[in-house]
Amino acid sequence: SKPIEFPAELKLPLSDGRTCAYTLTGIVIHVGGSASSGHYTAYVKRQGAKGKTQWYHMDDSFVEAVSEKTVLRQRDAYVLFYCRKEVKLEFTTPVPRGSMSASEAKHFGEKRARARANSITSDSGTKESTASPTSIK
Repeated sequence: SKPIEFPAELKLPLSDGRTCAYTLTGIVIHVGGSASSGHYTAYVKRQGAKGKTQWYHMDDSFVEAVSEKTVLRQRDAYVLFYCRKEVKLEFTTPVPRGSMSASEAKHFGEKRARARANSITSDSGTKESTASPTSIK
């Protein structure tokens, strides 16, 4: 196996030119000659009170608090776990729409209901009979 280096934070580009940050939250370490033999341990980051984080080394029934520096010095990482930080959503400004009068809104709603009713077909391919929106009170 080849020793690797990995960062505490990854910044990867998005297709729209922005970047997305990922924070390391855990790693699995493999010590041994092959994937079918050896020993696995893990380092896990836990969010504590007031936003403070603590790393832990887990080895069977033994758990020990460790520093992030200790975690980043591991060279036998087998699996890395990263959690994406929030990506700021950027929305385009919506096109302003003029307001409709009550009669325009009613006409628009009726037209939409008729179009929807006309698009419903039965299994035999014929139009189902539907009540017109103006007959419903």
